[in-house]
Amino acid sequence: MAGMSHGFIPRKSSLEKGLSPPKSTLLKSQHNPANAYGDWISAAYPWQWFITMTSRNRTHPEAMLKRFKVAVCKTHRTYLGRNPRMSDQVVWVAAMERHKSGNPHLHALAWQRHDLNKLSSFSRREFQRILEELSGWSKVEAPRSNGCVSGYVAKYLSKEGEIEFSPTYGAHGAIDVG
Repeated sequence: MAGMSHGFIPRKSSLEKGLSPPKSTLLKSQHNPANAYGDWISAAYPWQWFITMTSRNRTHPEAMLKRFKVAVCKTHRTYLGRNPRMSDQVVWVAAMERHKSGNPHLHALAWQRHDLNKLSSFSRREFQRILEELSGWSKVEAPRSNGCVSGYVAKYLSKEGEIEFSPTYGAHGAIDVG
């Protein structure tokens, strides 16, 4: 994994896609790069779900991320079919760290152009049930404030956590808000 000079650890796949705040955003928040990431993530999408997961077992954080991705794939199949168009897929950003118990802990934000909170074929409760089946404790809620949840996710980066963006991140419009 490649580290960045400000101490954050974006996942290699995210770096390869060029996903990080523009330099102008980082320069505005030199004293606190987590704020730059939070502002950048907040401006990218009007996030509809704020997701928290804690693994029931001590496992590698990569396994936790894979479980989250499996849940997203199940969501796609449930209401979009096997090969959904990219424009219909759920966009997400996930930050991972070790919980105080030592088990992997993940926070994620999710968005879908038809509004995840208004889908009749899928609900937060159903997604939470899938997450709990796959991993352990979870909570899926509508964010009270886009900026607050984005900042909360970005905060995990400053704790030497990792961040990963969905393959569809940025596919729905410009995300360079610098």
